[in-house]
Amino acid sequence: MYNVASSLIVTIVSTIAVIHMRSYAVPVVVRVFIPAMTLPVAVGLMFWAVPGPSRWPHQESMRRMVRYSVPLGLATVLGTIMLQLHSLIVASMCSPEEFIVYANGAIEVPLIGIVTGAITPVIFGDMCELCHKGETAAALQLFHKASMKSACILFPATCFLLVSATPFIVLLYSEQYRASAVPFVIYLCAMPIRIVFYGAALMALGMARAILVRSIIDLTINGILCFVLVKAMGYVGAAVASVLSLYVWHVPFNLTKIGQGLGVSWRASLPFKALLRILLISVLCMPAAAVGTVAVPGIPLVRLMAAGILYWPLVVYLLYRTSFIVPPSWLQRRIPVLLRA
Repeated sequence: MYNVASSLIVTIVSTIAVIHMRSYAVPVVVRVFIPAMTLPVAVGLMFWAVPGPSRWPHQESMRRMVRYSVPLGLATVLGTIMLQLHSLIVASMCSPEEFIVYANGAIEVPLIGIVTGAITPVIFGDMCELCHKGETAAALQLFHKASMKSACILFPATCFLLVSATPFIVLLYSEQYRASAVPFVIYLCAMPIRIVFYGAALMALGMARAILVRSIIDLTINGILCFVLVKAMGYVGAAVASVLSLYVWHVPFNLTKIGQGLGVSWRASLPFKALLRILLISVLCMPAAAVGTVAVPGIPLVRLMAAGILYWPLVVYLLYRTSFIVPPSWLQRRIPVLLRA
């Protein structure tokens, strides 16, 4: 709840600052000021979650933390460089107009960070404890549960945005940047495999060095693929390279390592059958969103609202009927008997 609330506050206040101040500097200040304001709440939650007497850190424990965190810090730096590398290659090999079109479409839907950012800290502590105790079966079950909860949000969101990508981009950037919908759709193809933060599971398993190795190879593969495909396909090649490297290298490596750490095959590291059912429900509801997008021409916001009205109630109900979504008891009692799961 803290992560979702703090992320939403930063997003809303930053947006208001941009609209009213028309300056890039103000939202930067906001992104520093708001976390500083919420810091006491975070510290209070930490002390509340770990009761008992407090003490100063020990030197040995601090050294262990440094040994553990340095590979993760380097991996984070390499991940940031990798994200900027695509833009650098496109900017150097394409025209300024093409770069702007690519940059506007090469965005990650904030929903990914909000969902995975909220779930990851919750399961990370429990997974660490279970792995430390050797209860790998329970840790695997927790990882499966987190992936399905996340998929119930991200899979339908992916399918909805695939159908309504053009009005969504036009709403954000105006009709002038309609072509940005192409790289946006390509990047959306990576959204289904972002249902979990693989790094959290590897960290819980004590595989910090594996994360660093993965990041180094990620950067190498992405750089080579991006250069080759941009040369062959233009700015669209950068988006294709990013998604291709995720499916060919990044995810297989993560699932293999997680499977090894939990003592199962990579196929058992995620509940693929359940995830495919969630994906199938989301795909089957796409025509409803398409009808809303096409049937209401004109203003992009109206088209998105029409698509959402037709799509989201249907997909949520089907996920409820298949028991992927379990509403709280007070809401369950208000659902008509004929419509209950």
